[in-house]
Amino acid sequence: MGGGGIRFLKNLSWIGLCFGISKVFSSLAPIAAAKIMGPEVFGEASLVLTTAQLFYIVMLFGMNVAVVRYGAGRADPTREITTSVLITLAASVYTTVVIVLGRQAIMYWAHINAETIRYGLLFALAFTFYTLLTSALQALHRFKERGVAEVALSLLMVPGLVFGILLFGKHDTRGLPFAYIMAYIVASLPWVWMILGRRTRLSTVERPQLLEMVKYGGLACSGNIGFILIYSIQPLQVNAYLTATDVGVFRAYSMASIGMAAYFTTVFNTVFFPKASASTDRVGLWKTLLRVWSWGWIPAFLGFIVLELVLISLMGREKYRLDPMLVCLFAGASTLVSFQGSMAQIVNAAGVRGVGVGIVISSLSGVACFLSSAWFLPRFGVAGSAWAVVVAYGVALVGMLVAVRWLFKEADEPIVEG
Repeated sequence: MGGGGIRFLKNLSWIGLCFGISKVFSSLAPIAAAKIMGPEVFGEASLVLTTAQLFYIVMLFGMNVAVVRYGAGRADPTREITTSVLITLAASVYTTVVIVLGRQAIMYWAHINAETIRYGLLFALAFTFYTLLTSALQALHRFKERGVAEVALSLLMVPGLVFGILLFGKHDTRGLPFAYIMAYIVASLPWVWMILGRRTRLSTVERPQLLEMVKYGGLACSGNIGFILIYSIQPLQVNAYLTATDVGVFRAYSMASIGMAAYFTTVFNTVFFPKASASTDRVGLWKTLLRVWSWGWIPAFLGFIVLELVLISLMGREKYRLDPMLVCLFAGASTLVSFQGSMAQIVNAAGVRGVGVGIVISSLSGVACFLSSAWFLPRFGVAGSAWAVVVAYGVALVGMLVAVRWLFKEADEPIVEG
């Protein structure tokens, strides 16, 4: 193994350790909030986080990905960081103005109140601030600091929740959003000086690069349509087609499997995407990762089964219907999510063309999930949600395998055999 491979494994190990610690502590806040606030208040509080998700996707405008894509391959990425900061600032101001002026329409369309919009906006701004700074750390290859930032964020959430409950009361929906907002702001502060101060001097933005990153970021931002349809719209479909108890079972299984798959994939991609972006042999990376997954799907599948058995048992085996069929279905869906999510980073690293391909694939998978959920849920209940995810990511995987033939057609060797 070469020096680059060893560094990659060291960075991945460090990020994995830090994200693992973060996952443990960050899970405590929502669990504690659910127990203290009760289901009704907790549900309303969670709606703030869902609303914020829609806001910060536009605010970031894909710059969390663009700064890594264009900065990771440079010895001094200060110009790329500066450009991403300015674009994000402009997108955040624009989004804020639209939300403030159109809040009545948003309240009517989304069936939420003004307070939900207000705290959703504050959460989105704090999340955008933190995410852009930590993405810049990835562009600088400062994985040690990136891991520390994640741990610090998780450690701040429980104290933030305690303070929020003391400030607003346990029956007030503002306690949980307040905890997240404070955690993201405080966890961002140590890195402001590193990114924007003495260690990383701001530089003049060049127009060609600005336009390139705007184009890339816009495409990356548009690519979230699949994410929204799968992770935001599908839960609403479950709520529409099934009973309240079924919704709880769905959320328990989804959190214990697909949610964990998304987390593990994020840990891997935090280190892998900068490597893929800086690499001049993405065909080689694709083939290597494909070989790993040719056998790696087996331990991944079994691992998700174990995770589900443990987490569902902790939540209550009878209450959440610990069912072997559901366990296997969600484990299979989670394995597919992990496989497609990791392979997609090589496509995204190909620049604007890669992101364009990603948008098409994301849109197709999102629509597939929406239509599949509408068909499967009334017929198979909670199991139908897992089948819909399998269909969605199956479509995404097939689309990606077809697309890479065109995307890397200039390679000396075919990226996909046959």
